[in-house]
Amino acid sequence: MHNSKLIHRNWRAYQIILVYYLSFISLAILGRLIIYFPSVSVLTYLIVLVYVISFTGGAYIGGFFKLPIGRIGNFISVNRLLLVCAIFLTIGSLFTWAIMIKKYNSLSEIFFYANFIRYENIGQDTGLFPRYLTYPTSIIYGCFAMSLAAIGWTNEIKYKILTIYFFLLIFVNDLSLFCRIGMVYALACVAAFFLIFKVKVFSSKRLIIISLAFLILLTPRFVRRGGEGIFYFDEAINTKTYMKVQLPDTLVEVVDVYKTFVSSAYALDYYLDNNVDSPRTYGLRTFTPVIRIARRLSGTYNYEATNTIDDNALNLPYEHNVYTIIRDLYSDFGLWGVLILPFIFGFFIGSVYRLKGIVYDAIKIYLLAWFFYTILYNAFSFGGF
Repeated sequence: MHNSKLIHRNWRAYQIILVYYLSFISLAILGRLIIYFPSVSVLTYLIVLVYVISFTGGAYIGGFFKLPIGRIGNFISVNRLLLVCAIFLTIGSLFTWAIMIKKYNSLSEIFFYANFIRYENIGQDTGLFPRYLTYPTSIIYGCFAMSLAAIGWTNEIKYKILTIYFFLLIFVNDLSLFCRIGMVYALACVAAFFLIFKVKVFSSKRLIIISLAFLILLTPRFVRRGGEGIFYFDEAINTKTYMKVQLPDTLVEVVDVYKTFVSSAYALDYYLDNNVDSPRTYGLRTFTPVIRIARRLSGTYNYEATNTIDDNALNLPYEHNVYTIIRDLYSDFGLWGVLILPFIFGFFIGSVYRLKGIVYDAIKIYLLAWFFYTILYNAFSFGGF
């Protein structure tokens, strides 16, 4: 049942990790040629170096170990599972928007107060949607990864249709909070799919699809900018104000996405510089969803939750809360967290990468997508993943 045209590449997990981080560092340095970025302290460089070495080393060593778990999954169960989940997630998305409309009266009101709705709910322990809805619908990302793995193994049209449908559901869910985190995660899954299976990335058809996906990714941002009431757009953060060179207006959004991507290193430097002596949070950031679930199951509701959204990095050309996963590790456990936890993460990814099978490939896609996110922040800390 395996399609001979879609075969696994000979990548090792540690090679992917090392190349990805080195590419990011190179992009961040090259960005200084066209963007006014602040300087970075020696301490930040050293912490990032320790993190990269630990993560890569863990993946390298993990590649020599095979996890003692049996073969799981088959095409019949996967096929039925994806179809059932597609129906279930569709119902969940409809309930989500029904709750939105009930609270804000109409779609026009929802889009008008887009920015307010976003900051009222994102990054908080409590939000607009009930837990019985948010927890089950979070399986959508696993379904998306599974449908991609199914494409890699069969190349059948039904899995391609399901993949597109799950992506649209992710888009609809992201739009309910006017954020892009789910869609970025989905695109990271697609990048992982290209790495795991021998698929041509650049063809005319795929470039069109990538372009459309990029436009869809920007939709929540455009909606947030469109409101006239509570939302405002500060012209001071326009891309041109922090550029060393003048670029056409058509490239503003592209450069803005790039800048947000590489600025995480500079925001991390700002965070480290201002939180060297801050008290440790001991896992409250790195393992936020696990701790929240444990407290809810134990009935411990009266506690001060750790907000995963920090104050903006105000010394940057663009205000955002993208700090890389190192922010969470350092905040929780200091230098020991930056040294030990990345090794464990890398070891697990390196071990899983040896396993073969459709379900294992879905897990690889899912884990690599999380890994790609680490230079932005810890995606799992948001709980939806």
